[in-house]
Amino acid sequence: AAVLAAAAAIGNALTAAMLKSASGVLAADGFGAFLATWQTYGFAVVGVSSLLLLENALQAGSLAASQPALTIGDATVSLLLGVTLFGEHVRTGVWLLPELVGAGFIAWGVIRLTQVVPHAQQTLVGDGRRGGRR
Repeated sequence: AAVLAAAAAIGNALTAAMLKSASGVLAADGFGAFLATWQTYGFAVVGVSSLLLLENALQAGSLAASQPALTIGDATVSLLLGVTLFGEHVRTGVWLLPELVGAGFIAWGVIRLTQVVPHAQQTLVGDGRRGGRR
């Protein structure tokens, strides 16, 4: 489940990068150029593939197994693609503290999710017996 979710996260990040690139072509050169660029078809194919990977990840295991890879993987790969492909930069200086605090909250939430979901499932399902002891 975690491997499929990580693959879905990478696909989601690639979809976003290709969509950004295709949108830039649309804004600069118009609808005809948008339809003529490979990124338009790339984000459609990769987006659908990522959705199928995510569906399989959610069926392959628990949410606690797939959600961390999806949440952290998508954000990390998107950040790396933005910096390497589009020349974006991460603010430093006084902005570094709120960025690290936000990343810490995300990591805390993901770790907490992996702990809470199995407990919640056990509480909702119980021990599998109906109507008490027989």
